[in-house]
Amino acid sequence: MKRLFLLVAILLGLAACAPRWQSPGKTDTDLRQDTFACKVIARESATVTYTVKQKQKDTIYAEPVVKRRVDHDLFEKYFTECMQSRGWEKK
Repeated sequence: MKRLFLLVAILLGLAACAPRWQSPGKTDTDLRQDTFACKVIARESATVTYTVKQKQKDTIYAEPVVKRRVDHDLFEKYFTECMQSRGWEKK
């Protein structure tokens, strides 16, 4: 039980040290709205589309399957750029 308490205390301490988005004169509501909008923009911009060939039997291939995934590094880049363009800074 003491270990659990210690772990929770450490995690809360680390969370308090995490950088936060700040902008003079803007409210928490502004932050939530801008964060949501920037996540949508970043997700759309960071989505990578690729095709995968699927082998059925021996050398017979099925139709290629189109897949999509979000590139995490691109998402972070576009999200940060969007937030900064709206006047936010990480502090």
